[in-house]
Amino acid sequence: MTESNKTGIENVRLDDSLAIKNYSAYRKCLTETAPSPQLVGLSEQDYIDAINNPEVIKLDFEFGEDKIEIPVLMPASTIFWYNTLLLHDIYGQNTDIDYAPPLPSDTIFTDKALELQMEFISKGGVLVVDAKRDNPHSRLDPIAEKYSEKFVVENLGAGDDERYLNQYISVVNFPGHANKFANADTFYNIYSGLLSEGKIEAAPENGVSLIDVIEEDEIDAIWQLYNESFAKLGENHPINAGYDELTFKKILIDPSVIKAINRSECKITTLCLFLTDLSQCPWLDPDYFYEKYEKAIETDNLLIFLGIVTDEAKRGNDYATNVIDLVIEVGYHRNSSAVITFECNEISQNVTPFLVESAIENCGIAETSGIDKPISQLSFFAIKSAT
Repeated sequence: MTESNKTGIENVRLDDSLAIKNYSAYRKCLTETAPSPQLVGLSEQDYIDAINNPEVIKLDFEFGEDKIEIPVLMPASTIFWYNTLLLHDIYGQNTDIDYAPPLPSDTIFTDKALELQMEFISKGGVLVVDAKRDNPHSRLDPIAEKYSEKFVVENLGAGDDERYLNQYISVVNFPGHANKFANADTFYNIYSGLLSEGKIEAAPENGVSLIDVIEEDEIDAIWQLYNESFAKLGENHPINAGYDELTFKKILIDPSVIKAINRSECKITTLCLFLTDLSQCPWLDPDYFYEKYEKAIETDNLLIFLGIVTDEAKRGNDYATNVIDLVIEVGYHRNSSAVITFECNEISQNVTPFLVESAIENCGIAETSGIDKPISQLSFFAIKSAT
């Protein structure tokens, strides 16, 4: 077991195929193996980036006949999702803030990793940890058992309220297709067919519609609309809400992404997005979804709701409900049930679940259940020196 960076030696990039194999081995050797819809720890891409980043401290770990590198200290700035602007506002602009990934269930390895992490905190650093809200002990107890007198653990985030993330999941059933997942055409193709058959009216200037890609001359305006809404949502939360600009703009031109919009005088005022590809959602644990909803995934009936944004000047016009109504109407004509899932923080949990549930129930052609409470929750903690 050797420490492998911050030594001045230039890292050699690990072949991505080997890194993917090593990531799979890493996930298998973690202490907490019960799958959850929310991924605790590193996504596959996070792991690959960490292994190839000389700023990340890693330890070698023998897994069967293989030796893999496991990150044990990662600058929070190397993980996009962490709101490092907020964290430095709380703990100081010059404070080192690192993320502590989950560790294997190996006493020798864990002790060595904890020594490095506690040395980091002793020098004034702040350690960030994520954990299941209903059972944070597997992440926090190893530290508490050894170092409870030297370090303190506190909730991470601004203000007095606890900051967390909820994951909601529900099966959406249509008459005659309850809990039956069938192969179906894409939402956009079904929508286009309904248009040509005259069952849905086109709305090129005013009203709701589905589109396969956002036109280039509208992308910047849509990004601004999205970023302003999600930046406010996550300004006091340790986790950034929403995508970065480059990833979001790729989503807007990806035909596989369901895009329901409302236009007013030709201008897009409201955008509703659903992903159908788990690989585009690094915050979700694919093992959980394949275990619970494999048939829905295989038939492209897993819908990952990214949210709805509306121009502030146009709010109060039921645009959000109208775009969801259109998605549900098109979903009805796909002749299959669907699974819908989405994430909320402690702010959006007061709006989004009720918006989605009421929109589905009120359309009169679909039913859902269990969307009123989360399936899982993640909490976030900071560990720092007690003095």
